[in-house]
Amino acid sequence: MTRTPYQLNDPTVQALGTFLQAAPLADGRTTTGLTSPTTELLAQSILNFGQGLIWSEDRWIDKALFDSLPDVGDVEIQELADGQVIKMTQRSTGLSALGESHDDAWNELRRKAAQHG
Repeated sequence: MTRTPYQLNDPTVQALGTFLQAAPLADGRTTTGLTSPTTELLAQSILNFGQGLIWSEDRWIDKALFDSLPDVGDVEIQELADGQVIKMTQRSTGLSALGESHDDAWNELRRKAAQHG
């Protein structure tokens, strides 16, 4: 199932953004105090999250894919060969990746985790 992400100029995003600028909070006396464009960005994220999409790496991706990707706290990092090779292991799955730099190893681990999904 392909879902089309809400865009910032979508009328639903704009309406929710406007509401969020003055939304009354549960104490009955306070409003959010948020301003544009923060409210529109928040509205877009809320609406896309509601349909299972998460912003990652400059694009909207499926939340299930995002959940499968390692986060920094979930990864063990080892330097091998006097720091010339970086090994990263996702603790929860045991997936490992090697790279010549932290970025290389991280990108490879994310690729493997996405395939493993």
